[in-house]
Amino acid sequence: MDIVKLKSQIKSGELDNLYVFVGEEIGLMNLYIEKMNKNAHRVESVSGVWKRLTSRGLGGYKPVYVVRDDKEFLQAERIWNSADKMIRYGTLILLYTNLDKRSRFYKAFEDHIVVFDKMTRPQLVKFILSRFPFEISQEQAEYLCEACNNDYTQIQNEIDKLSRIQAYLKNQSFEKVVDEIVRAPKYADTFSMANNVLQYKGKQAVEQMQFLLDNGESGIGIITALYNNFRNAVQVLSAQGTAKEISEKYDIHIASVSNILNNFNYSLEGAIRAIRILQDAESGIKSGKYAEDKAPMIALCKILNLE
Repeated sequence: MDIVKLKSQIKSGELDNLYVFVGEEIGLMNLYIEKMNKNAHRVESVSGVWKRLTSRGLGGYKPVYVVRDDKEFLQAERIWNSADKMIRYGTLILLYTNLDKRSRFYKAFEDHIVVFDKMTRPQLVKFILSRFPFEISQEQAEYLCEACNNDYTQIQNEIDKLSRIQAYLKNQSFEKVVDEIVRAPKYADTFSMANNVLQYKGKQAVEQMQFLLDNGESGIGIITALYNNFRNAVQVLSAQGTAKEISEKYDIHIASVSNILNNFNYSLEGAIRAIRILQDAESGIKSGKYAEDKAPMIALCKILNLE
């Protein structure tokens, strides 16, 4: 299946029972998932929702479930060929960063796979021009694209950030403001590393964490930063109301609340699992089970399912 066919199905409201989204463009995947169902449920495993997808529930409601990197399902070959037919009471969207095209899994689900290739520079510039809150030139859009390292998710985040200061931005040099606000520092910091973990951007998160550890950053400090971010995510995902209401209730900065609501790429169960992993890492450091400079990376690999 290609993205053109997916768009057609979304427009008609006639979704398939099963999709497999593959690629690194997580932000773009999230955009399509939101179009498919704004109330899609992110869950930890296929097995946890299999009964709800294959058994008639109350009413005519057909939920959409999103599962990321489910290794168990990759091994469940006995149900691959019948999975699409067995799923009758909802839609299942599987997300994988990479799949080997030679694998039996890929061949079994080839008709259901949608590949999200990295967007090209012209596509990203076109996206910026269409989404920016006021009219900017082609050259300015290209400048912003370059500042965001041609990364779709970062572009989304930065447009949102710049939208809040558009009155100021209109009276300043566009390039100067982009340099001040958007362009990432040459070094990694704990905040940007934690943000990449929350967005499930594994490669960037691992590289930044290694940089921090190599440069003497406290292992306990890194674990605490990740713990606080996942704890905030659990509170936000469990809450009801607007971003402003949630921010005031839990005393979490509204920008952090918005970031979790728009860019968090785990289920509630996944966030709780991450908290337990981080608690174990901290206890391991204090008990001597883990060296402080090794524990954060061990925890990160577990959170990203890389172990």
